[in-house]
Amino acid sequence: KDEKSATTYASPSEGVVEMLVNELSSEKQIVRFAIRYAIKLYIVDSTPKKTLDKLLSRHMTTIKRLLFLRSLRLLPLSEQVGVFDALVFLIQEAPSLVPLSDQHLLAFLSEFLKMSSIGDGDMTDLNTSGYVVDKNGFVSTAQDKDPQRPMSQLQAHACAVFLRRECATKSPVEGSYVIIPEELPNGIQLRVSGLRLFRAVIRHADEFFDADSATPVGNIRPHVISLLFRSLISRPSTAVIAAHLTLRDVLALSTSSSRDDKDKETKPQSRLPKELLQTCIRPVLLNLREYTRLSVPLLQGLARLLSLLSSWFNTTLGEKLLEHLQKWADPERI
Repeated sequence: KDEKSATTYASPSEGVVEMLVNELSSEKQIVRFAIRYAIKLYIVDSTPKKTLDKLLSRHMTTIKRLLFLRSLRLLPLSEQVGVFDALVFLIQEAPSLVPLSDQHLLAFLSEFLKMSSIGDGDMTDLNTSGYVVDKNGFVSTAQDKDPQRPMSQLQAHACAVFLRRECATKSPVEGSYVIIPEELPNGIQLRVSGLRLFRAVIRHADEFFDADSATPVGNIRPHVISLLFRSLISRPSTAVIAAHLTLRDVLALSTSSSRDDKDKETKPQSRLPKELLQTCIRPVLLNLREYTRLSVPLLQGLARLLSLLSSWFNTTLGEKLLEHLQKWADPERI
């Protein structure tokens, strides 16, 4: 029941729920948005006594068939984006349906991390088929990831004509509007949706931080953190924002309190190894060695990194940046 409009929405039938579930991972961005909006308005917000978990649990066979039936690398980019968006929504609204311990989800995340590492040039695997996307949203095949050749300048843009910009439309709820997000190129959207998925997983799974490094969850942990740092210095602003928000949550949620017996004070303690963070920060700082390697995305990413981990840096970093800026002020040397 909506308080403003005094409208009561009847619970949808099983047939309607089945239809919504089947379209949750649609290739079309506007269809996915409409399905998520309908589920939230008519199910999540209108039927508090009947949770989404219970309602969708009867359709888990269909959900897993849609999301995990085929290997991620075998799907076209538009279908990959649809699967990611569906998983983000499900884990945000009904986290118990697809927990981090689920073997299908772990295999899915591991495959995405591998494809992202290949796209970013961190690893090579000639046996990997399908498309890979780098941190800037450019798309190529795994076999084309030759360091001697430039990556294809294709971002595989979606075909929608009327969703190039964010727009607003009236909501069924009186006096409110629905904000429809712009449709990004598939390459960029895949990267952004992947980052949002990791944020949703991390916010609903303590085992991400507590799992032993020898377990499947512990095995993907360093690769997730590495992906966040790499994405922090990428070009698409939407990917940078998603990486920054996810990394902020990681650092906040990884902090636990420990009591000092001598001072009887509670001190924050990170559940992430310091060595892991240092390893992930190092590639970012290596770009600062030469002033010719400076770029706007790098400096903006560094600014976001400093806002999250300011205590990890000293004045030497500022001095190095000033030295670089002085060289840029001399056109004859550039």
